[in-house]
Amino acid sequence: MVMSHSMLEDAENDQWQQVIDTEAKRQKLIKDFFNKNQASQHGQEIAAGIEEILAIDRKLMNLGKDNMQMISAKLKKNRTGNRAVNIYSRNCVGM
Repeated sequence: MVMSHSMLEDAENDQWQQVIDTEAKRQKLIKDFFNKNQASQHGQEIAAGIEEILAIDRKLMNLGKDNMQMISAKLKKNRTGNRAVNIYSRNCVGM
């Protein structure tokens, strides 16, 4: 649970590489846990934890989606600026 909360905090602070790194570690821990078959001993607790993790993951996906839209908008703005500079440069070179 701590890792999921840490990932959410990192995402909120635009530390996406840290989110990716922590996710890889978290997935390994989850896989190891279920491979050891300890899940059946603590069913209710695990279900509640999984629900919380899924809620955090939904927040992470929304933050990621918002971040991608922001980056896309910035890239479009840069491309428009670059096109304007190129057009200006082509038209001014012949003067």
